[in-house]
Amino acid sequence: EAQPTDEAGASPTADPSATATSGRTHTVVDGDTLFAIAEQYDVTADEIQAANPGVSFDPLGLGTLLVIPGGE
Repeated sequence: EAQPTDEAGASPTADPSATATSGRTHTVVDGDTLFAIAEQYDVTADEIQAANPGVSFDPLGLGTLLVIPGGE
């Protein structure tokens, strides 16, 4: 039987605190920087890093799905 997934497609074993507070995500594209992404969503780079434990930010990997904290 398939495991249920959340909006980001993560399995239930993913960090629920990161996705439970926000449905916003950002897929890294060529030219993205952590600071530019943070500015785009009006959050800090530190907040994005905290919402994405285990993600390597040096460098950002193309296609990486980031949880964006805050928002609606």
